[in-house]
Amino acid sequence: MFNGLFEEWAFQNWPTERLSYERRAGFAPIGATGAMIVGTLIDGDGASSWYGHAPRGGRNGHRDGAGTGCLKGTHMSEVVSYNVDSDGLCALVLDLPDSKMNVLGATLSNALESTLRRAMTDEAVKGVVITSGKDSFVAGGDLKMLSGGIDVAAMPSEDAIHMFSSFSRLLRWLETAGKPVACAINGLALGGGLEIALACHYRVVADDPKIALGLPEVQVGLLPGGGGTQRLPRLIGLAASLPLLMQGRQISPAKALDLGVVHAVVPREELMKVAKRWLRECGDPVQPWDRKDFKVPGGDDTLTPEFRTMFIGTNATTRAAAFGNMPAPEKIASALYEGLQLPMDKALQVEAKYFVQLMIDPVARSLIRTMFVNKGKADGLFARPKNI
Repeated sequence: MFNGLFEEWAFQNWPTERLSYERRAGFAPIGATGAMIVGTLIDGDGASSWYGHAPRGGRNGHRDGAGTGCLKGTHMSEVVSYNVDSDGLCALVLDLPDSKMNVLGATLSNALESTLRRAMTDEAVKGVVITSGKDSFVAGGDLKMLSGGIDVAAMPSEDAIHMFSSFSRLLRWLETAGKPVACAINGLALGGGLEIALACHYRVVADDPKIALGLPEVQVGLLPGGGGTQRLPRLIGLAASLPLLMQGRQISPAKALDLGVVHAVVPREELMKVAKRWLRECGDPVQPWDRKDFKVPGGDDTLTPEFRTMFIGTNATTRAAAFGNMPAPEKIASALYEGLQLPMDKALQVEAKYFVQLMIDPVARSLIRTMFVNKGKADGLFARPKNI
């Protein structure tokens, strides 16, 4: 989720002392110094060019408009468009400039936060639809930027967790801000892209078997740090969520509907129509897990013998497969076991704790460097002499 260039940038502009001070002063920077690189094997062209300084926290947790970490020459309105129709329904269209796909970095994350805050405080807006202006929705994070960087182990744990959980805090704020949010998934939704969708109150996806939805972070030694380990099992149950979280399995729209990950699958041209119809006719701004009578699907109590037995089997399988050399599946299992016994806000803190532990471990960075960065160079014949 974090990365080499971004870590260096964040460290230079947000030293530990400032992070602690800003938090004590009541400032809560969300998008810029947060868990935004969310483990996908997609090459995010154009998303690794950074410009400006880290945004400072403004009053009441808002950031000042100037100095945001955007691509040079890029304005927020060029990244996420903002349109309100006659019914008071606001369409936020994600369209990262100079990139084949929407990838989560400071540019897209900051723009998303800015437009969401605008929509939530705009009295004319009754509901929000998030969609994409590209063929894909959001392909996760830019893994090119996750090699090297600051020594997370040297940071106080409180500051590291605060830094790496900012994207998670943004999504938690989105689902509790008081206005219904629908997500019209028009293409690939991996990693942080699916986590954005899971934080929305309604999800509709285009009927296209080529579309993949998933949380593949485990494949590069990480865990979903934007709430994925906590929202997915609360949505579809622990057993159904394990293959997606522990193996990084990707699913089609039809399978997502069958599992309950999305509410509807419709033709691509009807996505916005269906999403807006839900906002007009239903528009419930409360997530199931924020209701007092909520229980995790598939069991009456997370402390039942069946629940514990499932984790015993999961731990045994994980240990047998990797002999303790792959910490990500074990940390995901721990985040699930602890988090599902807690309210959502506490559960997200548990997820952030284990995400930071994986960032401290060298396995994730080594996997990304070997399986993504270096493999990409090899596939592109990076070391091949010219004119041969």
